[in-house]
Amino acid sequence: MDYLTNLPMVDNERIGCIGISSGGATTLFASAIDERIKVVVISAYLNTFKDSILSVRHCECNYIPGILKYAEMYDIACMIAPKPLLIESGIRDHIFPIEAANIAYKHVKRAYKLLKAEDKLDRDIFEGRHRLSGCKAYDWLKRWL
Repeated sequence: MDYLTNLPMVDNERIGCIGISSGGATTLFASAIDERIKVVVISAYLNTFKDSILSVRHCECNYIPGILKYAEMYDIACMIAPKPLLIESGIRDHIFPIEAANIAYKHVKRAYKLLKAEDKLDRDIFEGRHRLSGCKAYDWLKRWL
């Protein structure tokens, strides 16, 4: 981000972040802590650690030792509020199950409501597996950037 924001062709007030799967993880964590990211799209990732990362075999890059002592995935997503956030979830994603994605979304929605930013949160639930939908994502980025 430091490199990107120093490029002359980059408008530092119009930086968005979009990622799918492990890119969704990177998007989640980066957007939660970096105020330079103004708009966020998390695809095929936002869920609960318990029902996704900790329930199926993943590469070690997905594990944060002891994370559940401090936060669930949706707690970190709540830190993104009140930035515009679009969450994409596939109904048949066996890695990030839709039932847990629904739970996570309810928690994030409460944070946005508390901050009176409900209009900055949206969801794209699509018929599909573990992939990027894109049906709303590009318009979302365009709208807010």
